[in-house]
Amino acid sequence: MKTTYQTRRGFTLVELLVVIVIIAALAGLTAPMVIRQRKKADQTEAVSNARQVGLALFEFETEYGSFPEGSLGNQINEANGGNLAPATIT
Repeated sequence: MKTTYQTRRGFTLVELLVVIVIIAALAGLTAPMVIRQRKKADQTEAVSNARQVGLALFEFETEYGSFPEGSLGNQINEANGGNLAPATIT
């Protein structure tokens, strides 16, 4: 009588653990680069926003002959229910 063994298909536990370790190592190596690029993108966005505010101020000055009063921002903020929050650049 012949005994036939069925071969199991799939991965062994060791193979799965090796793949998990490799993926974790790659994630650990790329995470700092992703964080650094995100910070750089945030800084670029902040500079762009500041430039847009400057252009808007010069457009205001061109249209009305002077720059807005210092308290105008506070008046707009109060008129909008305090929804204008100052942005900070870090």
